Amino acid sequence: MTYHFDLTADDYREMNLAAYKWLPVLLHFLPHALSASLAVYLIAPWALQASSQGASIAALVAFGSVLAWMFLSWHRKVLGAIDTHYGTPARSVIFGPHTLSFTDSGLESSGPMHRSFRDWRCVTEVRVTKTQVLFYTAFGVIYILPLRAVQDLPALEKWLSDRHVEQPNRSLERGRAR
Repeated sequence: MTYHFDLTADDYREMNLAAYKWLPVLLHFLPHALSASLAVYLIAPWALQASSQGASIAALVAFGSVLAWMFLSWHRKVLGAIDTHYGTPARSVIFGPHTLSFTDSGLESSGPMHRSFRDWRCVTEVRVTKTQVLFYTAFGVIYILPLRAVQDLPALEKWLSDRHVEQPNRSLERGRAR
């Protein structure tokens, strides 16, 4: 199976966003929000002359506010960093026509700046998102196959499954990365 397509900055942006899961981000900021709420709970009785119930309410409001602010500002910051990264002229050399071929022995890829081969044994995960099929490898390289280039996604998934190309301990997964 061979696919020809043009990769754009939007494709690389989507690939980067697919790598992020909301739960780990939320868990990362949880201690920060808990620390802020603890500080409010301890300071509120003294600074606001609040009762313990009032301090608890203020701490809950602080917890929710800090968590929401960090969560939302993180997303904006990541989007900005990704857009800046792929918007530089030096990175524009990776955009353009690409070919991704699947053989019995592995995945062959070529583009404006590369030509590579990966044995199927080094493909650690295949994730289908809303717009792409992503092939994660043991080398940290992610191959992008835009769904706009795939005429028959179920046939591709079956072909990959028949060759045991899958995520360890799970079959091909339709991941919703957001």
